[in-house]
Amino acid sequence: MSTIKYSSQIIGKEDFLLKTSLNNTYQSPELVKISLNLGILDVVKEKKKILLSLISLEVITGQKAITTRSKKINPSLKIRRGMILGSKITLRKNSSFSFLDKLCLLILPQIRNLKIFHVASNSHLSFRVENPLVFLELENKFMFFTNLPFLDITLVSNSSNKLENTLFFSQFFLPFYSKKS
Repeated sequence: MSTIKYSSQIIGKEDFLLKTSLNNTYQSPELVKISLNLGILDVVKEKKKILLSLISLEVITGQKAITTRSKKINPSLKIRRGMILGSKITLRKNSSFSFLDKLCLLILPQIRNLKIFHVASNSHLSFRVENPLVFLELENKFMFFTNLPFLDITLVSNSSNKLENTLFFSQFFLPFYSKKS
């Protein structure tokens, strides 16, 4: 069992009950999924970048990536409908906790200019890793992955309101803020 999974399932639920008015530990929110997205803007010029984004996501997570396609036509960017624009992966259950463990303990401390994340009112926390080469798997094969775009990471929980959402994501020791309503 990973350290993040243990802390969220055992310690986090008990702490959550003390800070909120819930009656049962089963009412506390849980991590539903983690979505990783690599979107490429200059696909029209260099189509080989799609293959690099697919391979890089597979190397980072150990799962097969899916290509994302455009839904609308954008003539100014020369994007047609159905054109491949990037790749994405959705992690659930144990693979999400192992990735979150690696992210919180190894990757985020290495980032020097770490921006503060924003927790939205709905049940997700989104942030961007500007240099995906901080992942050790990609750093070993540096020559292949030199021009990777930003990596967008979204953590999704099943919390019902903003207070639960803020308390839930605070147990992972992520730097974030929540706008006061």
